[in-house]
Amino acid sequence: MASKADISEIRQILSNYNVGTADAFHVNAGLLSKNSEQSIFYSIEVTPSNMEQKSNIVIKLVEKDSSLFYVNRLKYTETCEELKESAWESSNAREKLFSELIKISTLKSLNDALGILGATQIGKYQIYTDKPDDPVNTINTGVFDFKKKTWTIWTNNPKVNYPILRLSLEFKEFISPTQHIEENP
Repeated sequence: MASKADISEIRQILSNYNVGTADAFHVNAGLLSKNSEQSIFYSIEVTPSNMEQKSNIVIKLVEKDSSLFYVNRLKYTETCEELKESAWESSNAREKLFSELIKISTLKSLNDALGILGATQIGKYQIYTDKPDDPVNTINTGVFDFKKKTWTIWTNNPKVNYPILRLSLEFKEFISPTQHIEENP
């Protein structure tokens, strides 16, 4: 998705005043600049509110030259009780494993990152899950490159497969769902 919004407008949109959300979800928000050093990236959790007709929002700035590994569990929100479903234990284990792997591996290139994101031979839980007997499998992997201004997506293990899609993050034209698009004759 593309928006000309700043983080205040993004917060307002996600708050969904007078309605709110029925379930928790996570949003990656990148505010790109022509100079990649001035680009800003946020990790945002959106959860239901028990007190108001709006969503609760927690926004965390992702520091430059850092990595963000987000799994199927809340990382920042303490006011929303999570269901301890089948993916919860796996998510905690994969998050811990990621923290351990980046301590012992270099993370200086895309191939370094893909090596970690595609890790499969590490005990009961692994970063990339795709075994037939796994109760929950990895659906896709995405890498945002703020220097190249691209978003690359894999539907199979990124360590050993090519991506299926690379999208430019430099949106040139914005349209509205209510805007009529004229076709060339």
